[in-house]
This record gives sequence, C-alpha cells and structure tokens, in this order.
Amino acid sequence: MTASRTLTKLAFVLGTTMLASGALAQQCATGPVTVGLLPKLDTDPYFQVAKTGAEEAMGEIGGKVVQQAPSQATAEAQIEFINNLVAQKVDVIAIAGNDANAVAPALKRAAKQGVRVISYDSDVAADVRAVFLNQAKGDSLAEMMLESMGQMISYEATSPSCPRRRRRPTRTPGSTL
Repeated sequence: MTASRTLTKLAFVLGTTMLASGALAQQCATGPVTVGLLPKLDTDPYFQVAKTGAEEAMGEIGGKVVQQAPSQATAEAQIEFINNLVAQKVDVIAIAGNDANAVAPALKRAAKQGVRVISYDSDVAADVRAVFLNQAKGDSLAEMMLESMGQMISYEATSPSCPRRRRRPTRTPGSTL
C-alpha cells in the first residue's frame, strides 16, 4: 500500500470515528457514516489514490464514500460541491481545499447542519474543521525539491553541513578531468 493511501486511510478512520460536535469536542460515531470526499480536482491521480484509501477505510469500519470533484481547481467550484454534499445528507465532508478561507463560509453552513468537516492534503480554515491530515512536511518537500533541482544541474554540496554549492564538472567523451 502506498504511503499516501495509508495516510488517507488513517485520515478517514480518524474523521469518521471521531466526529466533532459543538466546540469541536470529540464524540465517536455509533454506526456507519457517509463521507463526502471533495478533492481539489477530479482528474488528479493523487486524489484517485486518496479515494481508494477512503474506500478501503470505509470497508473496514463501515459506511460509504461519495466522491464529488470539480473539473476546475477553484474555491467557487468546491463551494457548489459542498452544498451538494450537504443536500445529500453526508455525515462528514473530507476536503482538500483549493482556498482555505473562501470555502470556510460554506463549510460553516454545513457544520450548522450537523456535517463534520475534516481536511486533507490542503487545509481549510482551522475553525471550520476538526482534523487536518498533512501527508508531508512543507520544509521537507522544499528541501527535496532543491536537492532534486541541484542534481538536475549537476550541483552538489561541498560538505554535508555546508550550504554553499559548487558546480560538479561534467565529463564529455574523450576528455579527462
């Protein structure tokens, strides 16, 4: 099982068994729940993996997943889907927010109607969700991206603790270094 699917599975187990009520006090679900899964975009392969993880979690703990996703990665598109999920009477909305603050009013309205909110991948405003699952630390991702870019242009650190970089000479056929 991939790491992202495992983390997604964990998020759904947390989000569906520890439902927030009132001022985010924790309360366990007493039966199967319906999770409205709302990724940023319907065509991104990452979110297809997340859906698979959510479905596996629901298979283990009971309940079902209803995924709805916009074809454009905008907050406005997500707001329409939030409203649709509320109309379908889902128990939980699990959202990867396109804009943390723009979707907040719609999520607050959902919460007032008894829908619990969790976020994954990209957070929403903290006061409208019970749990945020971030599958990676931002600074770790930045460091890995910089290292990868350095390798692409043949740069390497002069020592493990030195932030300075030097150009690694490249060999051409028939040359000596």
